Amino acid sequence: MVAPSILACDFTRLRDEIEAVDRCGIDLIHLDIMDGSFVPNLTFGQVLVEAVRRLTRTPLDAHLMIDRPERHLQSFVESGADYIVFHLEATERPDYCIDEIRRLKTRPGIALRPKTRLEEIKPYLKKIDLLLLMSVEPGFSGQEFIPDTLAKIREAKELVLKEENRCIIGVDGGVNTENAQKIIEHGADLLIAASAIFKSDDYCRVIETLRCSSR
Repeated sequence: MVAPSILACDFTRLRDEIEAVDRCGIDLIHLDIMDGSFVPNLTFGQVLVEAVRRLTRTPLDAHLMIDRPERHLQSFVESGADYIVFHLEATERPDYCIDEIRRLKTRPGIALRPKTRLEEIKPYLKKIDLLLLMSVEPGFSGQEFIPDTLAKIREAKELVLKEENRCIIGVDGGVNTENAQKIIEHGADLLIAASAIFKSDDYCRVIETLRCSSR
């Protein structure tokens, strides 16, 4: 699966950018929500998620890089997100977040920063639909992929299989056509790419190359 992250798109041409990646047969559109607290940068919020929702029928993955995400779950669901992914490090109430996202008839996911140990996800793994492994420090687009993430992806895949869970393993940060095959070989199901797609001169070629890395 491939999900373009619009953080790297040209926001002055948002409709054109969304339509361009939609024509390439993508699986999700990834939305990086940053609050300037959990991560240093600010990006956008519910208003832009709602705007993207009006532009596409492709499922939306809202990645909440925000403190205490439990305060905003309902508003992001109402904005049109199909997946709500919150950071385990950002809340003291992960069970509540998962249950509330389910109650709102949306798919829950948990994201982990590069230094967060996989052991911390075990109590919640059977309850989520998406495990998002950050392969860069969250908060900035255009960073280089952290090589140690490969071992973490493999460990996560083994853990998911052991738990007999159907949880999708996504990888976010520095994903490109050069490292996609290794990422997939280590167990990733979903590649999230920002600059690799939106800074290229052929979105469909890049997306197809990412997808074909699994063949």
